[in-house]
Amino acid sequence: VSSNNRISENAISFSAYDGVRVDTSSNNVISNNSILNNYGGLGLYTSSNNLVANNIISGNSDGIAFSTSTNNTVTRNGINSNTHGIMLAYASINNVFYRNNLNNNPQVYFQPSATVFPNFWNFMNEGNYWSDYNGTDINADGVGDTPYHIDPYNVDHDPLMGPFSDYYPSLHTQLFQVDMISNATVTCFKFEVGTETGNRIISFNVEGHDENGFFCRIGIPDALMVYPTALLVGEEEIVPKNLSSSNSTYSSIYFSYPHGNRTVLLISSKTLYLLSEILDKYSQLQADLGLQNDTYNVLLSNYSRLWNSYDQLKQAYDSLKSSYENLLRIQSESANNNQNLMYVIGAGTAIFLCSIVYLSKRAHEKTSAQP
Repeated sequence: VSSNNRISENAISFSAYDGVRVDTSSNNVISNNSILNNYGGLGLYTSSNNLVANNIISGNSDGIAFSTSTNNTVTRNGINSNTHGIMLAYASINNVFYRNNLNNNPQVYFQPSATVFPNFWNFMNEGNYWSDYNGTDINADGVGDTPYHIDPYNVDHDPLMGPFSDYYPSLHTQLFQVDMISNATVTCFKFEVGTETGNRIISFNVEGHDENGFFCRIGIPDALMVYPTALLVGEEEIVPKNLSSSNSTYSSIYFSYPHGNRTVLLISSKTLYLLSEILDKYSQLQADLGLQNDTYNVLLSNYSRLWNSYDQLKQAYDSLKSSYENLLRIQSESANNNQNLMYVIGAGTAIFLCSIVYLSKRAHEKTSAQP
């Protein structure tokens, strides 16, 4: 009976009892142990709030046994080739299981005399890898589209499509965690920084002969691979799918490839990043230039219509000017005719007046000559 302990880095094999037994204890960490070929693997009895992580548990009667234990977290463990992968007895409730690899038959065993209570088999949209799960992954995110049913009360809603693994590269004395889910065998994981280029490179080998090909889902800390990553599989560059599980500190990508053995390279390069920025700006410039060309064509079309309108207006103006000049000519000719007429009328009037004066004078002379 003890709490707040760490049980780590042990190799425990061929015990006639449990390899690790936690009884009436809480807040313990059981991690990075190899628990092989014991009567029982790891037992939690009347214990709560313990963390079981990154252990290899194989060849035991019960891989992990729970009895009247609650609120424990079991994650990142390899639980394989045990008689029972996980055994739950009595009031074991509200325990959380996720990111574990299970290959047992049966995977989970409930003690017949025990009342079955619900536990949680997925967390943050990721569950466990079950070797007997036969669902599909239509949306290509490394998580099955249909749940894995353990019993009516216990369901993994997000079963993984391949075994989970994690790696811990170091950069400037700081450790980072890289997560991977893949149906291929992953070997030779390595992180390095280019001496001359400063490029940050993750490399690993994938081996598999699944006729449907292999996939990898990788979660990478942004602080480890600062710049956008180029992906090479073999000698071919492919574009991965960015997953919605990415957040402000982690980027998750998914890619698939035909079966076979390949070397995978993930390259984070400032040079490639700057080149990508230049290409993006060039593409934007071309798009803007295209818009300007469209605007120029519209202006040219409007100018052509304006010129046609001006030409029509000029023709109308010339016609109007010609009509006006013709009218002025007619008016000028009419004015000349009126002037000549006035001259004739004036002359006639003068002659008439002179005749009147003359005749009057003659009449007066005749009157004066008579006695």
